[in-house]
Amino acid sequence: LKSAALKSPAFYLVLVFTGLFGLASTVSFHVPNFVQSVGFTAAMAATGVTCVTIGQTGGKFMLGAINDKFGIKSALFVGIGGGMLGVVALLISDSFGIGMLYAGALLFGIGFSGSTLLPPVVIRYVFGGRDYASIYTTIMSASTLGVAVGTTLFSYIFDSTGSYYTVFITVIILFIIVISSSLISLNWKKKLNV
Repeated sequence: LKSAALKSPAFYLVLVFTGLFGLASTVSFHVPNFVQSVGFTAAMAATGVTCVTIGQTGGKFMLGAINDKFGIKSALFVGIGGGMLGVVALLISDSFGIGMLYAGALLFGIGFSGSTLLPPVVIRYVFGGRDYASIYTTIMSASTLGVAVGTTLFSYIFDSTGSYYTVFITVIILFIIVISSSLISLNWKKKLNV
């Protein structure tokens, strides 16, 4: 199965999904700087980071339960959708106040939790249990690469533009590609006969 999987479009779709999800999630490292860059205090920035952590911790349990009860597509929509809504909320928080900031950080935390929880679920769903370990290892290396690129890329964009606006718009676009590639990859399950 592994050789057939590596040649299938599904493999590259899941690779894109996993890599870009990892990349997008690294924007969490920039939340404290973002919060202060739009005029909130250092204490508010610290609370924002706490909200991300709470969302990340609770998100793992929530997404696992959603996947078990409603299926993988629901878990993908809640996880990636939560992350996307969180970024939008953070983006507009300077106009709508600290409550919007904390809500955005919490939602983004849910998306952040999905970046580690959802790829293994998608990999098993699309490729089945046979050769799972070797396929999983190959695909998850894309997540590691995404995280490595993301930490540098978002810092570079901020340094170049002097604002997190472009960074967050980039993350929203990444989330759109992430949800699209994951949903399309699910349709390849039948073609792979797993």
